[in-house]
Amino acid sequence: MASETHPAREPVDAALRALLPPRAAEALWRFAVQSGTAFELARHYPNARSGAVVCAVREHRRHAGVRKIILKLDTVRDAARAHGEYVQQQSAVHEGGDFARRHLVQPAREPVWADGRLWFTFQELATGEATDMGLADLEVLTALLDAARTGSDEDALPTACAHIVRSVLGDWAAHRDTRTMDVPAFLRLHVRDRLDPGGDLHAMASARTAAALDLPDEPGPLANPLRLVTDSTMTAGRRVVAVVGKAHGDLHTENVLVPVRPVVAPDGFRLIDLMKYGSAAPLTRDPVHLVLYIVARSLAGLAPQAREALFGVVLDPATAPSGPVPGWLYRTVVGVHAAAEGCARSLIDEWREQAILSVLGNALIFVGRASTRDEDRDWFLRLAARAADAYLGRAAPAPPVSPAPEVTAVPARASSVVAPAPDRLAGAPAAEPAATAGEVPPVPVAAGPRRSIPDWRSRLCRNLAALRTAAQDPASTARIDALAEAASAGHAGADAAWSGELDRLMLELLHEEPGARSVLPGAPGGAPLLHERYACPGERCRRIEQRRPGGPLPTCAVTGQAMRLRAT
Repeated sequence: MASETHPAREPVDAALRALLPPRAAEALWRFAVQSGTAFELARHYPNARSGAVVCAVREHRRHAGVRKIILKLDTVRDAARAHGEYVQQQSAVHEGGDFARRHLVQPAREPVWADGRLWFTFQELATGEATDMGLADLEVLTALLDAARTGSDEDALPTACAHIVRSVLGDWAAHRDTRTMDVPAFLRLHVRDRLDPGGDLHAMASARTAAALDLPDEPGPLANPLRLVTDSTMTAGRRVVAVVGKAHGDLHTENVLVPVRPVVAPDGFRLIDLMKYGSAAPLTRDPVHLVLYIVARSLAGLAPQAREALFGVVLDPATAPSGPVPGWLYRTVVGVHAAAEGCARSLIDEWREQAILSVLGNALIFVGRASTRDEDRDWFLRLAARAADAYLGRAAPAPPVSPAPEVTAVPARASSVVAPAPDRLAGAPAAEPAATAGEVPPVPVAAGPRRSIPDWRSRLCRNLAALRTAAQDPASTARIDALAEAASAGHAGADAAWSGELDRLMLELLHEEPGARSVLPGAPGGAPLLHERYACPGERCRRIEQRRPGGPLPTCAVTGQAMRLRAT
């Protein structure tokens, strides 16, 4: 007969102890004994790159029953900050209103010192207020990053990141303010004490004191980003009008939990680890940090050409072509950028000025961060230096002319995109020579807009969502993907063939005859535009959209970029 008395439990069960360094496990054991608590592993959230241990545990309290909480073991640079996390979490929850109830964790108890700079933090996760799913249905956002990198799901990560940033900036930080400061002060809000004695950038800053740096793989000297942090004369006394408000302070894929079963549901996301929360923090910092964190965990799998192209995508997401950057990574960077700028509203000018500085500051963090691969530190230093040049108004030096690579700048999977054969397009005009299998026409690098922009791209952009919804079979979806990739690449070859293919799909899926024109406001031939008018961000097509007062920024359906204001 089963006993009805409470079983004797180990203070820390064997499964949880196996995840922890020995001294940390011993420290948690002592704490559990002293507090009359037992910790039992419920779910481990693996993390291959960082030293952090994140897991769900059942906490059995002698006189208060059992609850499931999030336990995190992580390195804390400043012990005083660890002591303050409990207060920071309380402040974030108290000041966060409805956003906090839906998306923030409650502090479960004060942090516990483990060993050296290692601390345990304990956070309550009231999943019921955000979603009807339980903890078993939540994964760290890193799981979506891994799915994108392996090709098993290349859409979930870009969608989730854009949604999270839009919610954090548009809901949590809806009430913002400005603070005026010099450039070093603004950058210090990013790098904190990393350049001080004992900091992970101190040795580098001490050794690299020149105003300009000659860096490997750069054709000319670039501004020294480390000097911009320490020397106000580098920026000639320029002042930053920083847009500030509520911010997580350390937004990355391991500090976000997302419901993934039965489907990925970004709206149910939860932010954990609020140790660096600030109520008047620079709002450009977190979106850029999230992007660079994803980049840092993706560089190892990128070809040299993609690593080089990624500089342009990070520094100028609104206009840079995807090139050889994987499509999922390009869409993630561009989507986060568009979501962030969409929340800037009337402060867009101030936002853009400080955003490039946030790239600089966050890039330096990854230069010094222990989890950054040694071979990637130079990439982040080059990114910081290019951002410094961009802020100072100096264009990055042009690379020497060299023969075009065999495969040039195209979106992910575009190496297989071949223009449809003319004989497939009944009634279509003769197509221009198309790329053969394995070849991709180079993207033209023109100084100004094209003189003639094919209209099939604007038709695709306006109807892409409807086409994807109507597609019921893999073959139709593949044809739509091929059209979108060709439109995103922007080259003019085989326009007649692509236009004919779009006509066929429009007829097959939407029952629209070739040549039919939309009468939606913003489409050519539609209603007059009475509000702000926005055009194609890459000047690839003639699509025009209007934005009503207070409405969201229109976006390109093909690339996800925010469209460009053209007239009012």
